[in-house]
Amino acid sequence: LQFLYFIGLVGGGVDRMGSNSTKEAPPAATEQPLQKMRTAKGREACYQAKDEYYRCLENEEMCEEAMKAYEEICPRSWRNYFQDGKRKEQIVASQLMGLRSS
Repeated sequence: LQFLYFIGLVGGGVDRMGSNSTKEAPPAATEQPLQKMRTAKGREACYQAKDEYYRCLENEEMCEEAMKAYEEICPRSWRNYFQDGKRKEQIVASQLMGLRSS
């Protein structure tokens, strides 16, 4: 379920009333991670947090701590980029599985 939430299939989005239920962080909260990304250490920390979070999701564990670290360390734009890449990987993998079973 956490993985479905992460890739946007559960939670967030438009609710039944038509309003956007995804909560945006205030601008000040997103500026700090962007500043950290200007250094190699900041980028490395983001990649490590992402890898740890994805590893946790793949093992179908409770990933609250990993998710919190990932969200605190990596800016939203980077998380969106990683998420889009993961979705593309899953689409390609499912297409390859379909070709192999044909």
